[in-house]
Amino acid sequence: MIISSVLLGIGLLFLVREYKFSQYGFHTTGTVIDTGGKWVYKRRSAEYMFYPIVQFYAEDGKLMQERLAVGTNVSFHKKGQSIKVVYYDGLVYPRGLGWKLLNWSFFLSGLGATVYQIYYW
Repeated sequence: MIISSVLLGIGLLFLVREYKFSQYGFHTTGTVIDTGGKWVYKRRSAEYMFYPIVQFYAEDGKLMQERLAVGTNVSFHKKGQSIKVVYYDGLVYPRGLGWKLLNWSFFLSGLGATVYQIYYW
């Protein structure tokens, strides 16, 4: 029950956060200028996460360079690639169908596991 509740909570958090970005953030297209990353330490392990740096024009027309706020274990972007981003509250977030599907999959997995445990246990 704990794991399903955590999945459900994470999925709900991702969906609410994405809604805020899409409603209140500045949507633009940027260019990946570096695919660098950094070591992230969690509990007793470390993993290398990729946080591409994106160059884009802000709402006021100013050219900006920011690191994506979301890191991944595998580099999904190539240097020079054009990607859709949302600039919200000083951070840059990726957007697109893949991210929406990921957010919904967390939520629906948690919901399904919770319903299953309530109904069958």
